[in-house]
Amino acid sequence: MVKAIEVTRNYHYFIKKGDLMKHLSDLNIMACYLSCLMADLGHPGVNNQYLIATKHPKAIRYNDKSVLENHHCAMAFKLLLDP
Repeated sequence: MVKAIEVTRNYHYFIKKGDLMKHLSDLNIMACYLSCLMADLGHPGVNNQYLIATKHPKAIRYNDKSVLENHHCAMAFKLLLDP
């Protein structure tokens, strides 16, 4: 969770101090905030190579392709779709 907070804080800094707001739409800004907050959601504490080498169910589910990235994205959508 700490990484998500750091990423969000850094993004906010660049949006405000870097004057990026004039180059991005409100929708793009909010999408980026959301992606920052979802960074590493449900991270198991190991890397993709480990999951693939151990034939972890997540590696099998995502066909050994960007295992953790696909997992983070799937978890984010699951949360967003939960009423």
